[in-house]
Amino acid sequence: MSDIREGKVFLTNSWGEDLQSVRVRHRRSNSREKEEHKLINNVSKDAKNIFIMDITYDVSFWAPDFDYWWILFNTNDWRTYTVKNNFWCNITPSDDGNVSMLINGHLMHMSVDFSQSNLDLTSIYEIY
Repeated sequence: MSDIREGKVFLTNSWGEDLQSVRVRHRRSNSREKEEHKLINNVSKDAKNIFIMDITYDVSFWAPDFDYWWILFNTNDWRTYTVKNNFWCNITPSDDGNVSMLINGHLMHMSVDFSQSNLDLTSIYEIY
């Protein structure tokens, strides 16, 4: 039996500077057919928990779709950063569906955090 739910993604910019653009993507089962993505422009260095997009996620008991997260962003000096394409961490049935993403320039990582389950981290790297 499927247990498909709705959630929301929020972003905090701790990169240390304003960002020209940020593209956020969520996929279930890392499938393009089960994807939400959003491009936002002009993200302030002080942006905290800004709403990015609505998502659909699966917390079915038998064979749930894993949640995959990806981000690509440009700084105002045209440097481009991203994370690996297959970074996954799952929203659990005990979570409320709100997802907090944070990009940290000092530590060069992106974190994805949920209301109840543990946050996960992945490295950010520059695309040359």
